[in-house]
Amino acid sequence: MDLIACGLDGRGRVIGACRHPLSTLDREELEMYLLTLVRECDRLEWVFTGGDRW
Repeated sequence: MDLIACGLDGRGRVIGACRHPLSTLDREELEMYLLTLVRECDRLEWVFTGGDRW
């Protein structure tokens, strides 16, 4: 199962999302999800634009 999904919206912005059942989510998992989401969205931005705006 993929941890996150990334794509571009209609305005060319990188959008990322992750899904996990809240009932079993703990602090360490949340941190892992957020860090992975940020890294992968940043990587996708670089692949598409060759730069890092944010």
